[in-house]
Amino acid sequence: MLNLVLPQMGIGTRNARASNWWENGDFSGNLFSGADDYILDFANNSYVKGGVEIANPIISTHSSDILALNSSGSYEAFAANVSPITDLGLLVVPTRTNIFLNSDVPASQTVAVSDGTQYTISVVGSGSIALSGAGLGTATEGSDLTITTSGTSLICTISGSLTYVQVEQGSFATLPIITTGSAVTRAGNQEVISGLNLPIGVEFYMVVDLLDASTLWRKLIFFTSNGGANSIVAGFGNLNNYEVASRSAGTVTFIEMFGNRGENIKELVGSFGTDYGQAYIDGLSPTPDTAVTYPPLNKLFLGTNHTGGEANYIYVKEIGWRTGFTPDTTSHAEMVTLANARA
Repeated sequence: MLNLVLPQMGIGTRNARASNWWENGDFSGNLFSGADDYILDFANNSYVKGGVEIANPIISTHSSDILALNSSGSYEAFAANVSPITDLGLLVVPTRTNIFLNSDVPASQTVAVSDGTQYTISVVGSGSIALSGAGLGTATEGSDLTITTSGTSLICTISGSLTYVQVEQGSFATLPIITTGSAVTRAGNQEVISGLNLPIGVEFYMVVDLLDASTLWRKLIFFTSNGGANSIVAGFGNLNNYEVASRSAGTVTFIEMFGNRGENIKELVGSFGTDYGQAYIDGLSPTPDTAVTYPPLNKLFLGTNHTGGEANYIYVKEIGWRTGFTPDTTSHAEMVTLANARA
């Protein structure tokens, strides 16, 4: 059985950060005093708009329960349409289905799979699960197994004392989806702040913890005005890479990718000026992308991509943005320093 904290009592049970670091703690001056400036510090349950603490403004949409890990190693359960926030941050997950039955009292069984499809098997406990039939290999705790099926019947044979098994379609394992007598689908979540009116001249930072080791990029729709077009996109990949992209008329133009920082926590600093975008990390600026005109941006969008595709699988620890600047290296020095410190 998994170590669950039920029911989820809400993030209000954790104390918000006491010191107002954005005003006079770690940095001189108030960097986020503008009316449309935000800091969303999910990991510390502290949210700031215009230099004043507010209630969490994020609205969550997901149609099923989500389990999210906290720093004590327990899973907290979040009902449909409740943001999965623990002291590790805001969890953003893709839609996945666990096809292994009675997952937290596991027994050997044969599961039906699609031929020629990637599946990942993950387990908890002191034993192992050996595959035969449509796939071969062995999974143990901490050593997930990803296979491409050859056939439609996957035989799962358990040895030892496993307490949980998950078999899901995809190239990496996600957090638990508990099943009983039938497969269970966990819907991916969307986390949104609507009603923003951000003028051109937005700079932002993100601090995240990437959970999967996939080679695929997992993008966050960051700021958007009208869906796919005229958006700002930020994304994270494995090997601690980053990207920022602009999207105009449905076409993504990549601005820059950043290399390995050599640590698990990742920071990204970016900006979008009058008619172009730039991204900075550690004070380094790439060449601006092709000129594009952005309208005022009206939404922050995290999670399942509203234009299709899998969501990121990350904990978003903190996001902050401020408006009304002229993008240059001097302007970004504060934000780069801040992002590094907050990570």
